[in-house]
Amino acid sequence: AVGGLRGLSAIPNPSGVGESLYFSWCPNANSRGCMARVDISGNTYTYAAEQCAATLAAAHLNNAQVAYTIANYNFALPVSLPGGGTAHLIGYMIMLVGSSTTTHPVAMQAAWSPSGIVLNYYAGA
Repeated sequence: AVGGLRGLSAIPNPSGVGESLYFSWCPNANSRGCMARVDISGNTYTYAAEQCAATLAAAHLNNAQVAYTIANYNFALPVSLPGGGTAHLIGYMIMLVGSSTTTHPVAMQAAWSPSGIVLNYYAGA
């Protein structure tokens, strides 16, 4: 079973002072690969929800049916942007369900849910 934080990383605090904690929250087998940030200011901690990898991947794949996503498995990679600033790259893995497994590249193995619905990992770039 999946569960817990993935890729806990320290990143610059958006306020410009100190650092924030950046991670993916994977609560269970229905994980959406949602990223989160905890901004630290003295003794105050502010939780900020970021985007979910499942939502972004589904939109990129023309509204594919995404059953499960694990994101930021290791650490966020800081990359300098051409115009200045920094982006943090993460990796993710998504499991497609139903007809999305026939309209997108998938891994060579497949699985079936107890109700007979086909599941497979996305294998595109």
